Amino acid sequence: MWPSLRPDDKSERDYKMKWAIEKKIVAGAGMVLAILLINALVSYRATRRLVDNERLVTHSYEVIAELEGVMDAMDDAETGERD
Repeated sequence: MWPSLRPDDKSERDYKMKWAIEKKIVAGAGMVLAILLINALVSYRATRRLVDNERLVTHSYEVIAELEGVMDAMDDAETGERD
């Protein structure tokens, strides 16, 4: 035969079940927060890298422009020497 459940046995089982659900919810929320934190860190690093690369590209264009100016000055100097 099946054992009979007393009202206090059922309430104890409900309490344990509720506790298990609460633990699952807290664990799920903790995992979501951890994933969001990891995502934020990866995004921050990618953005920093993007900004640094943009700064390097801008510097490269400045150097190229300066070199073009030097090349123009050298061409002018060579042209003036021939005259």
